[in-house]
Amino acid sequence: MFDLGRRLEPRMAGWTGRSTELDSESFLAAVHERRRQARAEMDFLPDKLPFGSTFAYLEDPRTRLDFAGKARFVSSLALGGLSNAWGANIGRTAQADIEDWPIRAADLDRFTDRLHSFLPVSGEEDAVDGLYAAPLSGDGNYQLSPQGEQILNQVARYREELGEQGLRIGRAKLAVGSKNASHPDGCIGCGLCMHGCPYGAVFNAADVVEGRLRSKPNFRYRDGALVRRFTELEGQVEISFVDERSGAADTARFDRIYLALGAVGSTALVARSLSWCEHRFKIHDSQKYIFGFWQTRRTKGVIANRRSELSQVYIQTDRLPSSSRIAHGQLYGYNDLLLDP
Repeated sequence: MFDLGRRLEPRMAGWTGRSTELDSESFLAAVHERRRQARAEMDFLPDKLPFGSTFAYLEDPRTRLDFAGKARFVSSLALGGLSNAWGANIGRTAQADIEDWPIRAADLDRFTDRLHSFLPVSGEEDAVDGLYAAPLSGDGNYQLSPQGEQILNQVARYREELGEQGLRIGRAKLAVGSKNASHPDGCIGCGLCMHGCPYGAVFNAADVVEGRLRSKPNFRYRDGALVRRFTELEGQVEISFVDERSGAADTARFDRIYLALGAVGSTALVARSLSWCEHRFKIHDSQKYIFGFWQTRRTKGVIANRRSELSQVYIQTDRLPSSSRIAHGQLYGYNDLLLDP
């Protein structure tokens, strides 16, 4: 595995991998101070900085994509990629969403058991699962916030009416639990989710590389390697990369390679490798919107009882008049990023 593999800087890494409960106020003070420094490191500030750091988002000028100011593409050169910041929400794939793909949803479902071997799941079988071939649930001990509990209690009262309107609402399905956690209980309900989990309870692909793949005899992780292009030669694939430590250019050959740079990053590497940089590519984007919402009834103890800050509730429907695909919504409760962005 060739990867630039950027990591959280040592002064903040000391807050990770905790097996006992830490002092939340001291943690937040350190994170907010690091976040204030981050403002000078990037020309934009992402919504969520793990441990206040920019390491998951820092670009490299050799691979930066120029959108002429018309768009912004967020990528990652860190070990674990963007799962360092956004690794929690999970869900199955519905056939309706991939009708124009060369594979079927059933082709993906057969790998679910393999994912469960290292992916924790917090969730329960509910109305949302009715849109998929099989339910997705698991006891990952993630505690809902008071707002999340109140909303789901209201949903339970009007489940039939909501179903008639094509709305399927249930508890959020999250990759949170003890499988890769440093704390024996996994999630302890500290409410620090939006700043980075000090206990490793939220899934991060870096944990799979470090904790599982590195022990495999046929796996080798080469960090500090920036892959620039690939070439097919004599029935093999040769990759050209730069060693970040020495600055030296080098090559390596393999029978085959797999690209895992995200939709835009993988496309860019292919374009550089095949001299397609003048080609016009069409990227199918899944539009995302953020809305504020207000409850008609106040939920007490939201700020004082900060058990969890990740997604609380899923809302899905397959009855949009404008699309045959499933529309997905997530409800979040209060989190302190709303007050200190």
